[in-house]
Amino acid sequence: MSNGNGPTGALAGNGNIIDNNVDEIAFRVEDSDASNKLAIVLRMDEHITWWKSLELFVRVKGGLVPVSLRKLETKNQNKEASVDIFDYEVTDQLELQFWKAGFVGLGAFVTGITIDSWANLGKKITFTWVRDTNENQ
Repeated sequence: MSNGNGPTGALAGNGNIIDNNVDEIAFRVEDSDASNKLAIVLRMDEHITWWKSLELFVRVKGGLVPVSLRKLETKNQNKEASVDIFDYEVTDQLELQFWKAGFVGLGAFVTGITIDSWANLGKKITFTWVRDTNENQ
């Protein structure tokens, strides 16, 4: 995993994408139910209610501009969203951008990572938004 600088292989185990005094986004990696897909899950803890988004982009090696692939969103009572990405949809790199509700309802970019698409096939990666101190909790 990397923070926008390119892939370093398969994600494994669990950890945090970001953990600062405002936001915490954790990840957990498990085997998926098929070797030819990557399952991505975006989840919010129960106390979080504001809109959260995970945008997925494919990036061709050496390419400067990522191409939009999918968008996951959670808000209000909808605490989880998921998508399966199959081997025929991916390129070398998959860019993930994490967004949340911002000032006057506009989206606010939080962080992004780039992962190796092929090394993560056969996995289920769950991203859990644990903390957003901008919300009235």
